[in-house]
Amino acid sequence: MHLSRINIVNTLNNGDLVFFSGKDYISRTIKVVQFSRWSHVAMVIRPQCFNYEPIILESSGKMGQVIMTPLSDRMISYRGKIGIRYLSGVEFSDEEMYQLKLAQFDFYGRPFETKKFEMLKACFRPFSNKEEDLETVFCSELVAELYQVMGLISEDHNSNNFTPRSLSRQVPLLRGELSKMRIFK
Repeated sequence: MHLSRINIVNTLNNGDLVFFSGKDYISRTIKVVQFSRWSHVAMVIRPQCFNYEPIILESSGKMGQVIMTPLSDRMISYRGKIGIRYLSGVEFSDEEMYQLKLAQFDFYGRPFETKKFEMLKACFRPFSNKEEDLETVFCSELVAELYQVMGLISEDHNSNNFTPRSLSRQVPLLRGELSKMRIFK
């Protein structure tokens, strides 16, 4: 199902996931290694400091750090396919939103993952990461960690074992549910 840009920006809320299928060499490599259509994932937040406009919080290899990007800008400039998974059935408490805000500012500017082997192990379950290391983070690790902060994924799961592929499929949510993937472009 394809959605228009106006529809998508207006319907996204805190916790919705945005997936990207890049065409560059690194994106193609990521897709091949994890046998996935998606090379990148980010999480939507609607912060007060942006007048509640949807932005994405993402760990960007291109920028080398965790950044916040207005979603409408990204949707205009991105050349690959974009997929959306809506989070539903969850009402966040004031405390959970406060914790998300703290995490948002804590992760903002944090370096992109420098341990390539950590990213590679996330793709192969038998060799999965045994410990979390949040000094540097890759895209899906950031999203999984934010989901843990929001009480959506158990702390028993290491955030550095999530990939764009695993987040695009069955996610072990403690509450709520993620919609099927909806393709934007």
